[in-house]
Amino acid sequence: MQNVVEVDNVRFGYGARTILDGLLMSFPRGKVVAIMGGSGSGKTTVLRLLGGQIRPNAGDVRVMGQVVNRLSYAELYTLRRRMGMLFQFGALFTDLTVFDNVAFPLREHSGLPEAMIRDLVLMKLNAVGLRGAHRLKPSELSGGMARRVALARAIALDPALIMYDEPFTGLDPISVGITANLIRKLNDALGATSILVTHDIHGSMPILDYAYILAGGRIIAEGTPQEILASEEPYVQQFVKGQPDGPVPFHYPAPTYAEDLGLRPS
Repeated sequence: MQNVVEVDNVRFGYGARTILDGLLMSFPRGKVVAIMGGSGSGKTTVLRLLGGQIRPNAGDVRVMGQVVNRLSYAELYTLRRRMGMLFQFGALFTDLTVFDNVAFPLREHSGLPEAMIRDLVLMKLNAVGLRGAHRLKPSELSGGMARRVALARAIALDPALIMYDEPFTGLDPISVGITANLIRKLNDALGATSILVTHDIHGSMPILDYAYILAGGRIIAEGTPQEILASEEPYVQQFVKGQPDGPVPFHYPAPTYAEDLGLRPS
């Protein structure tokens, strides 16, 4: 099966601080794959590497056969037209209507006549169940509705690669279910590849084909949802079950409590 994205032994950091250390990942065409892990594990950094916002210190990032970190700016912008991105919390343009938010990438990149753009926008909004809300402003939408509008905008150009940065954050359980179902259905309808950066186990597992778990900038587990849930790796167990203490400790490193209180051992 052809891989749309390949992350080949990538290392990235800021100065002496290592964020990612020797990542090896592949994302096949037509699959929904998650990158999971706790806060600060490097998940969103992977998306930034794929989009060319940053470049690795070592290794290569390939997207649709092109090495992203070796592209010129013009080549990178051309490649980005084949990518869709759903930002955390949606990132809608607050002064534009729902219709104009979804129309924005089409007007910027397609060169299509306005009548055709109108038909495409209404089709994308219909796919996420919000065709009737096309005249509303983002301030008139619920959180779940805003996320669906952002999803319609992300797929406006029928991208081959769709990236999601924490798509379930701040949503109620019903909206999580709706958003997850749309991610799966739209991916399959477009024949695209979807990459979810998320820490939401319950919202994402039912729609995934594969998942990577990051900790400390490394992959500590990977596999199908069933394999991840059955993993006996201590960090994965703590992450999946939401345990308060374990490999990620509850207490920040500190002297003993007695030492902080100035007590002498008896």
